[in-house]
Amino acid sequence: MTHQVRIPTQLRSLTGDAPVVDASGSTISEVVDDLDSRYPGVKERLMDGDTGKLRRFVNVYLGDEDVRFMQGIDTPVPEGAKLSIIPAVAGGSGAHPADPAEWVVNGGMRHLTPTRPDGRSSCPSPEREIESLHR
Repeated sequence: MTHQVRIPTQLRSLTGDAPVVDASGSTISEVVDDLDSRYPGVKERLMDGDTGKLRRFVNVYLGDEDVRFMQGIDTPVPEGAKLSIIPAVAGGSGAHPADPAEWVVNGGMRHLTPTRPDGRSSCPSPEREIESLHR
């Protein structure tokens, strides 16, 4: 089964600067193994060698679903699926509310997300980030 995998800028040095590559596999784990066979070094950057799971700062989306909330690396990958590897983003201005009740709720999880004066989030949603990758 062949799938398209969107590669983040940070890993493109391993793929010859290709933003999208093909990979095969019936699960996320098999796709990562295939990527590593074609582009050595990918697996060590995506997977934690001690736990065998995705590194905490790496997000893999199957379509628009985070595989961590599915079956993790055992998530089945249907034929022709589009996968996106998205590195987690950290940091910011440090001007975040101390009270967790003021944190922005996104997808059922509370995040320290900077807000604009109009009260809207100044960070793009994961959905918007994924949308921009598939354009």
